[in-house]
Amino acid sequence: MRILNLVHLHYVAVAIEAKKSWNPRVSIGVSGSVSLSWQSDDPEKCDFVNYGVSRDDLNGRVHAGRSCGLYKGDYLLHANLGKLEDSVIYSYRIDCSDSVFTFKAPPSKESSTKFSLGVFADLGPINGEDTINRLSKLPVQGYIFAGDIGYADDAFMHASSYISRINDFLDKVSPMASRVPMMVVPGNHEAEDHTPVCLLSPACRRGYGNFTAFNCVWENPSHNDRHHNMWYSFDYGPIHFVMTNTETDYEGAPLEPYGEVGFIPTGKFGLPGEYEEWLQNDLQSAPPDSFVVVVGHRPISVMDDKTDPFRTPINQNIIALINKYADVYISGHVHYYTRSIPKSSNLTTLITVGGAGCDEWPERTIQDTRSGETSLYNYFAYGEEQTVGVLKYDNLFPNQLDFEIVRSRDGSIVETVTVNKRSSQESPYIHPHIVVE
Repeated sequence: MRILNLVHLHYVAVAIEAKKSWNPRVSIGVSGSVSLSWQSDDPEKCDFVNYGVSRDDLNGRVHAGRSCGLYKGDYLLHANLGKLEDSVIYSYRIDCSDSVFTFKAPPSKESSTKFSLGVFADLGPINGEDTINRLSKLPVQGYIFAGDIGYADDAFMHASSYISRINDFLDKVSPMASRVPMMVVPGNHEAEDHTPVCLLSPACRRGYGNFTAFNCVWENPSHNDRHHNMWYSFDYGPIHFVMTNTETDYEGAPLEPYGEVGFIPTGKFGLPGEYEEWLQNDLQSAPPDSFVVVVGHRPISVMDDKTDPFRTPINQNIIALINKYADVYISGHVHYYTRSIPKSSNLTTLITVGGAGCDEWPERTIQDTRSGETSLYNYFAYGEEQTVGVLKYDNLFPNQLDFEIVRSRDGSIVETVTVNKRSSQESPYIHPHIVVE
């Protein structure tokens, strides 16, 4: 019996030791820099990451430059590895963990040959199982997550807590995000905890209000000491991604000054006008001859306004900037796939990928397939099943990006859209879509 007890204690000790750091995730920033993030219950002993080009020789060592604690939850640590060699495979290990993970450093514009990125929004652990499973199978080199990340604010409606839902969702996506970068923008469901008990507690409102958990959990090394992830940009090969904030910090922003519940102070991540000035400057200074892909949670237009009740709060100045500079605008918020191909060269191609699946999946879905045209766009929408997008680049066709939308359940292709670089003066076009019964 004593031997069995010792064996039991040994396994308990190993489990405790292994739990000191978990859910590692990769992100990228300016000039090919790479950051690593992880959770820990002992941040003082788990605050270094070792890395190198061989699993057996992790000769690089970096200290976590930023750490934060979730209200009544775990600590999140973030370490910036700096600029790495283009497209080289690196291995890494957190100090207090025996697990070694690998990732591929992002390509430069010059070294890019062919890559794919998963693109999606509005994904949670409830009703999102098919999409999470599909994402894990996609042969992609990164993920673009256009907001509403895990639906932690809905947790109380499912007999769970805000922090438990955050942890549950990170448990599900970190096996993917530990090996390829997952880049995020804020959605309305990141704003605060809607649990009634939390809304009655000033400490909880401060701990989970104003996107606090979102900015603690995620790290983007291009935030320029802002200490938030509400807006930033990065380059992946020949694509310049502009990651925007559709929730606060601009005229007409829907969640400023008091969030979704109407009394928790929200926004003011920059000085008045700072966000829109940053957006204009970033778009104007995008690397020459790059694709410009703008990502934001809320669409700027959805299908035909006569048949869809959605109205965007995004102001006309921001919409004009997107239409002037972006090759593509990717969004979520509405729970289906839709694309709008512009009829004129002074508008951008619009793609919405909100059909990934969440606990609100039955709501705000079209539940059928529609196509048609307005005076500005030819549109197509698909809401019958959950979907995920794949953005593809091939240097054999340097002036185009292909965007596939696939059904989460079986991976069949719903539609492929080819977007030509606007500087090429060629219009986007659609391959015949295949809606499989």
